[in-house]
Amino acid sequence: MWLFMNKSFLSIVNKGGPSGKTLLVRARQAGDIQQVFPDAEVQIGAESDYRYRARIDREQLANAIADAIRNMIIVISNRQSQIRIAMMLRIR
Repeated sequence: MWLFMNKSFLSIVNKGGPSGKTLLVRARQAGDIQQVFPDAEVQIGAESDYRYRARIDREQLANAIADAIRNMIIVISNRQSQIRIAMMLRIR
């Protein structure tokens, strides 16, 4: 699942720990995971599409997503903004 937030872009996959209590949160940019999960233990991988990774508790992740929705302020108001955002994501 991709999660686009005000200050981060995350990829979330079901490759957490063996207990199933965590999910793997991945990011392409340094600091994106810490924007949402400041206490996360982020691992840095050498050659992968998502260099930064952290295992995050499912409940903590669900709460962070719910908080982001509750506090959502930004609305893309015009086509030009949408194009700029799409171009930024391609560059990353």
